[in-house]
Amino acid sequence: MENGDKNVYKYEFSGTMKNGAFESGTNKWSLIEGGGKMKGGKANGTCKAKANPDQGTSFDCMGTYTPAT
Repeated sequence: MENGDKNVYKYEFSGTMKNGAFESGTNKWSLIEGGGKMKGGKANGTCKAKANPDQGTSFDCMGTYTPAT
């Protein structure tokens, strides 16, 4: 992050290919270690991924964050 704080995340991704190119997929993510204001907090969520005509990928993600108490 801009202020130097670092967060470590875990990602688990599963996707499909069509004709040798990425087509779509899903992932789960979670915060493993938070730095700065996120230290001790918990965060997790999911994403849906979809291939774009320009060979890029679009992600639609949702998640939750609970600050440390």
